[in-house]
Amino acid sequence: MNSVDFITKVVKLAQLSPDDVKIVCSSNPLNQRKLGEEYVICKPLDPVKKFNFYTATCFEGSDVSVIPALYNHIFLILFVTG
Repeated sequence: MNSVDFITKVVKLAQLSPDDVKIVCSSNPLNQRKLGEEYVICKPLDPVKKFNFYTATCFEGSDVSVIPALYNHIFLILFVTG
């Protein structure tokens, strides 16, 4: 399973607004085409949003900073392969 494919399915199925979504994945034309024009590929240090998706492009060592007063719940979903 390609995680960008999964992210695309989730955001479209849940009808998440691009304004509420941060997607960090490898910045290339194929991934952008999968996500569509409305969803922007972000960088790890860009501000967090309501829904944040990180692929393996953010391997260990990437920090995710949140403001507790704005985000009461954090769910971490990992796909481990190999």
